[in-house]
Amino acid sequence: MKVSVVMATYNGEGYIYEQMLSICHQTMPPDEMVIFDDCSKDQTVAVIRDFIESHGLGNWKLTVNQENKGWMRNFTEALKEAQGDYIFFSDQDDIWLEDKIEVMTSFMEGNPEIACLTGKVIMADSNGTALAGEDASAEATPGKLTRHRFSASFNTAVMPGCSMCVTKQLAEILAQANVTNCPYDEQCCRLGILLDGTYTLDRPVILHRLHAHNTSGFTQDVNFGSSSLQKRMESIANNIVWLERLSRVPGLQRLLDERKKSCVRDTISFQKKRLEFLSGRNILLFLRLLKYKKYYSGISMYLGDFSYAFHINRLAGRIRKRMKLSRKAKRK
Repeated sequence: MKVSVVMATYNGEGYIYEQMLSICHQTMPPDEMVIFDDCSKDQTVAVIRDFIESHGLGNWKLTVNQENKGWMRNFTEALKEAQGDYIFFSDQDDIWLEDKIEVMTSFMEGNPEIACLTGKVIMADSNGTALAGEDASAEATPGKLTRHRFSASFNTAVMPGCSMCVTKQLAEILAQANVTNCPYDEQCCRLGILLDGTYTLDRPVILHRLHAHNTSGFTQDVNFGSSSLQKRMESIANNIVWLERLSRVPGLQRLLDERKKSCVRDTISFQKKRLEFLSGRNILLFLRLLKYKKYYSGISMYLGDFSYAFHINRLAGRIRKRMKLSRKAKRK
């Protein structure tokens, strides 16, 4: 069994040393570390090179991009270089619990149906201290596997890439699809669901820092509705490309039954209908989208399309945030 860790970096000099130290000191160190730096303008590259040299890490490889590719493409291309049977993803600013690799690979070895596994994330402040109410004790949650079953809404699944491990088989399918403008974690967990192999592990594996420069999806809920119509449409268009390319990967098609192949085709049609509505803002087209309601993650996603189409998404975001705060207050 060979384990790889893939890390994408950009201007991470403030936290990357501690992150690399937590990976280097794992109870089961990785056999390979693949780091792609996306033209950092600070001392990130120098910190990485010094760390590799000072710790004698001949199995750690640093690649510095000749041009800035953006985090999605950077992660996706770094993944193609990983040779491990199990491949972990690493942000540049977290802290791994010391037995993360050992625990997660143990569960995957014992459950060969797992293609994509995510562990429990503990939120921490910029100093790496767990936030109030967060329990980083592994003893508190010894580990329970939960399978994410296939459904028509598989294409809406979102899971934290910073606590994710995937199999080489899944990585090879994504490499053949070769889509570099979709988030790698979405690609992994959704493909894993198609393969009946996406699971979560109820056991802490990382401390995830929250700071001013996060690009993680963990903070997106706070800014719900703050994107733009153009970005929403671009995301849908890129997703269509991803689904269409998956449909042309021979190895994947042999693994999917007709029900799943049909669902992928219908999801592509659904995404195209969403684009048609968002570009034309025709109310009748919006109502017709109800035909595809099972492909939405929920009513908020459906209404979200309406709010973005008519540029009331920021107002909708504020209303949603107030409703959530009100529900929390009532529970207290």
